[in-house]
Amino acid sequence: MTFVTAVSHQWLKAQLAYRLQLSLAACENIHDLCCGGTSLASVTNIMSAIIFIEGQPQWLVLDKTMNEQKLPDNIVLHCFFECCRVLFIRELSHQSLSQAEQLIFTLAEVWRRKYIKTQEVDSVSESICSMIERLSKQLMMHRLQLRTNTRNMGGL
Repeated sequence: MTFVTAVSHQWLKAQLAYRLQLSLAACENIHDLCCGGTSLASVTNIMSAIIFIEGQPQWLVLDKTMNEQKLPDNIVLHCFFECCRVLFIRELSHQSLSQAEQLIFTLAEVWRRKYIKTQEVDSVSESICSMIERLSKQLMMHRLQLRTNTRNMGGL
């Protein structure tokens, strides 16, 4: 039974990654950012793995009949928040992020701005948007502080 559960779990991760890719590919700004060394498929696979790190989240309901459709914008926003939250903690615990993981923060900011402009934002989505913005700003400040500390140590 555990094998069947594991296969089912992997299927859901693959489905989420694919549907995230469909959703993000429709956004021109995001598509432009993923044309270099890190593909959109790589980013969405990493996002899916991060989201499922503790099992399937309760807020994520994947309808098996809608395999080939984009995710709703608010679900994509929630996916970005979960990824940013986990990656922020990882970076603060002195584990450097890969290029694709760093790109997730950039894509989250682009999606957040697009979401605010195009959607009627409810209170939950507004809160998620502000938390993504706060995490991004705090991560930038943390990196700036690390860079400053490194430069100061080199001059001694």
